Amino acid sequence: MKGVLRLVLVGVVAALAVLAGSAKPANAGVLTCNDKAEKPFAAWGDGANYALAPNGSFESGSSGWSLSGGARVVAENNSLRSGSYSLSLPSGASATSPMACVKVADPASRFLLRAPAGSGKLRVDVQYKTLLGLFTVTSNLGYATAGREWQPGPKYNHVLANILGALALNNNLLSAQLRFKFTAVGGSFDVDDLFVDPLVQI
Repeated sequence: MKGVLRLVLVGVVAALAVLAGSAKPANAGVLTCNDKAEKPFAAWGDGANYALAPNGSFESGSSGWSLSGGARVVAENNSLRSGSYSLSLPSGASATSPMACVKVADPASRFLLRAPAGSGKLRVDVQYKTLLGLFTVTSNLGYATAGREWQPGPKYNHVLANILGALALNNNLLSAQLRFKFTAVGGSFDVDDLFVDPLVQI
């Protein structure tokens, strides 16, 4: 069954690539998400290019984010990248990001975090629509832990979400629209600078 699903996904991606390749010059951006690349995690051995998610630095406050359980944007930036604000998540709180465009070939996302009390776990989920936008899917990417000082979070792979999200057939054919959800479990967390998709230049 898994082999059949894999063949179907490969076929879908190939079909989308053909559609994109036949696009007129006016649609030359069909393979990209108009990303502005930077290397925010190079100091930690990750030299990949990333693009900041929409309001991923919280410099526009909570604009575009859905906050619950006491989550709030505070006037306190991380110590690793310039800015003025970050996201505060007390235990049990959650925050869901605005839609972020990712290309099918872009494999992962990453962010900065800390745990003020040095304990607990941060649950990281990804949400997307698939099959012509008819179904909304939530997938767990994993759990992060952190110390009291700011540090890069894990590098979360979401290739399958990209492929299935592309089946929603967005205007940008070889892309998906993802939302990232952070939930503090058993401890409080601060989150900042959400970056999406190490860029694959096509």
